[in-house]
Parts: sequence; C-alpha cells; structure tokens
Amino acid sequence: MERCPTCRARLRDTPSCPRCGTELARLQAIEAGAMRHLGLAVAHLRQGDEDVALREIEHSLRLKREPLALVLRAFILNQDQCQLSRADIPVADWFWRQESPDIPSPYPTNHP
Repeated sequence: MERCPTCRARLRDTPSCPRCGTELARLQAIEAGAMRHLGLAVAHLRQGDEDVALREIEHSLRLKREPLALVLRAFILNQDQCQLSRADIPVADWFWRQESPDIPSPYPTNHP
C-alpha cells in the first residue's frame, strides 16, 4: 500500500497514516495475506498443479484485486483454449524455417 485509503497521503512503514492517523495495520495484514496466497499460487503453477494454483489465486483475489492475480487466473482458465496458429508465429520465424528446413521448429506443426 503506497497511499492512505482515507487521505491519499504517501505512506511509510508505519501502522498508521502520518497525516490523518488512520490505522493501517489490518489493511496491511490483508494485503500481505493476498500477496502470500499469490506467491503460493505461482509456486503451485510452477509445479504444474493448476487446480491448487487457481484456488490460491481466488483466495488472493478475495483479499485484494491485484492485476497479476487477474492475469494468472485468466491464463489458467484459458490455457486449454490457447493454441498457436500460423498467425501467431512471427513472420521472421516463418521465413527462417522455410530457409532452414532441417532445423526443428519450436512451434507446433499442426498449423491451419
């Protein structure tokens, strides 16, 4: 949290706002919990456990709506629908593969 939710003053690492005195300890704890769950989600995603990662992301989003959590949730939910097509391959790579057919392609071969 960079600014006070009450008066928008810049915050330091103190449990209350230096300008208006708003107690921030509970809000900071909630924000820390959201980041902890987001970190767990990333760890589970790296291990390939997408179901647990999605549950951790949802828990994080219930605490705070972070852009990274929203992107990761969309990635997990849409991963099955994502496939490379010829339009997704950069033109330079497409030409390079035509010029060097003996080098294996990093892209799927089932292009439409």
